[in-house]
Amino acid sequence: MKLEQNIQKRFVDIITTQEESQISSKAHEVYKNLIYYSFEDVILNAYPRFVKLISKEALKSSIYNFMNYGAKDPLYWRVAGEYKDFILSKNYFEIEYLKDLLDFEFLEIQMYMQKYTLKEQNTFSKDKHYTLSDAVNIFTYSYPIHNPKFDANPSKFEQGEYIVLFYYDAQKEQIISREITPFLKEFLEELNDTNSVLETMKKFSANYEVALDDIIEILGEVLEDFTKNSIILEY
Repeated sequence: MKLEQNIQKRFVDIITTQEESQISSKAHEVYKNLIYYSFEDVILNAYPRFVKLISKEALKSSIYNFMNYGAKDPLYWRVAGEYKDFILSKNYFEIEYLKDLLDFEFLEIQMYMQKYTLKEQNTFSKDKHYTLSDAVNIFTYSYPIHNPKFDANPSKFEQGEYIVLFYYDAQKEQIISREITPFLKEFLEELNDTNSVLETMKKFSANYEVALDDIIEILGEVLEDFTKNSIILEY
């Protein structure tokens, strides 16, 4: 792995920093274009929403600067993450919600690269013990980047706290994102093998001074759906 990283870095250094007099002009352009289009292909596929916000010239300039900066990981899908970090660290584009957008798009890539072991789930019961699946991710964003209508007119949406849960839908073979409340996030993170769901519900009923029956009604249908989609797993 270390050798592959060094070779990639050395190769990019050679074709982006050497004077054309040191190597054939034609060869220089061929190799430089080869690296550029490889990187461009990765970035176009990784960040389709982001690239619509900037000009082709701006994208090209950022990729060449990133090439000079140097990618360190030999896996191209991880290079997309390095490009994201490079862009954000350099404040390359003045887009208010850029971090949220890039983080959102790259998380989808990371999740698609995971291997998922599907477990047969029984019907949900509040008397059973559950835990949040390791394959699930919960992120908090400052903008509703998960909203399908956001890209059409971002200025219509307010900055705030948007908690988004991501999971893999085996039937659709897609990463699904859905907004959840702070209460539900806290509840999911509280699930463990020590207490049943009902015992956790009783704890939240006391902490928030909400009737137990109301909590059961509020969370029952949601948790049933989460069990079906392997978002929470039975112990």
